[in-house]
Amino acid sequence: MDSRFNVFFDDPFWVGVAEVVDDDRIRIARFVFGGNEPGAGDIYDFVINRYSHLKFDEVCIEPDVPIPQKINPKRQKRLINREMSRNGSGTKSQEALKRIMESRKIESRENGKVKKLEIEQRKYELKKQKRLDKRRGH
Repeated sequence: MDSRFNVFFDDPFWVGVAEVVDDDRIRIARFVFGGNEPGAGDIYDFVINRYSHLKFDEVCIEPDVPIPQKINPKRQKRLINREMSRNGSGTKSQEALKRIMESRKIESRENGKVKKLEIEQRKYELKKQKRLDKRRGH
């Protein structure tokens, strides 16, 4: 088991990413420090006081695709540039965080649609009840 804590600038905030790597799984948690660059004291305070409260998400590690041994250096450079532009640069943990955030966004959209339908249904029921009460002379 291997664990790391990386701090980087994700415009406009300083972000810390904690990653714990097991055999074929990686657990990731993200913490936003804020606009000012955290010093050694801030990071130490975070590890002592707040690290235990982090919520870790578990992600499966995808195996890396090996590059063939004998390849023209120019072609290799082109392939690397193409892959970097397709996936973006960053660590595996950052990419996993992006996937987690994307799935949460989709989930919240679906929950929002359900809530909206429930509210509309409730309004309709109230409207219907008012209509019935008016007919009864209440």
